[in-house]
Amino acid sequence: MTEFSKYDALMRDITSGNLNDKQDELVSRMEAVLEEEGMGTMNEMIYDIRDYLASKDKLEAYLDSAGVMQLPLELIFSWFSASIQKRKDEVTN
Repeated sequence: MTEFSKYDALMRDITSGNLNDKQDELVSRMEAVLEEEGMGTMNEMIYDIRDYLASKDKLEAYLDSAGVMQLPLELIFSWFSASIQKRKDEVTN
């Protein structure tokens, strides 16, 4: 029997629609994947996104009137999945 990683299980549940309208569970599972992959915490990933956006002069677009960063979940998930895939590619090469 093949054991699936938390990332594989997460992607399977996303693809099947099991996590539709379950943002809290999605974020929690993303945190678990980051931990399993040894890639830090969700907060560290958010800081990486912030730093990237600032380096591209795009951070202002994601700040609300109080100066608080408001990132869409789609952007966070896109960064997350790209980071995980990059990590997996590095490990296999």
